[in-house]
Amino acid sequence: MNSEALQSLNIIIDSKLISIGRCSNMVWLWFQKNCSIFVLHLQCPWRIIDGEHICIASGDIYSPSSIFTGDFEDFIWDMQGANLFDEYIKTSFVKEMWCVNTVVVTAIGDINIHFSNEKDLQIYIDNSTDEEQWRFFEKGGDTNHLVVTARGANLE
Repeated sequence: MNSEALQSLNIIIDSKLISIGRCSNMVWLWFQKNCSIFVLHLQCPWRIIDGEHICIASGDIYSPSSIFTGDFEDFIWDMQGANLFDEYIKTSFVKEMWCVNTVVVTAIGDINIHFSNEKDLQIYIDNSTDEEQWRFFEKGGDTNHLVVTARGANLE
C-alpha cells in the first residue's frame, strides 16, 4: 500500500472527534483540528474498546437498542435511533471528550486511533477485494479523498 498516503491520517493527531453517526451501515467520524474538519468514512468492521471491554462495534448497527420491546423480526435496523450503535452515540459518546492521541495505520490499511479518554477505535479490513473499506478527506477541502481497499490506497 501507499504508506505515504496512509500516513496522511496523522493530521488528526491532537484533533477532537466532534461527531459520529451513520448513513445506513456506513459510519462517519468528524475530527476537528483548528478550523478544519477531517472526515473518516467506514465501510468495514470497526470497534471502540475501553481496555479489554468492547464499548460498541460495527455489528451493533444490526442489534436492537435496549428500549426495543418487539419481536426481532419487526426490528428495522436502519431506522435512525433504533439500534445499539445509535443508542451508544446518543447516551455515551456525548458524555466524554474524544481527543486523538495517536494514529497507527498498518501496511494493509488497518487503523488504530487512541483517544485521550483511554478508548481506542480499531478499524480493520476484512476482505481481499478492491471494494472500498474506508475513506479519509478534508470536509470542504479541494484535496483528493484517500480511498482504501484491501488491494491498496488511492487518491481519488
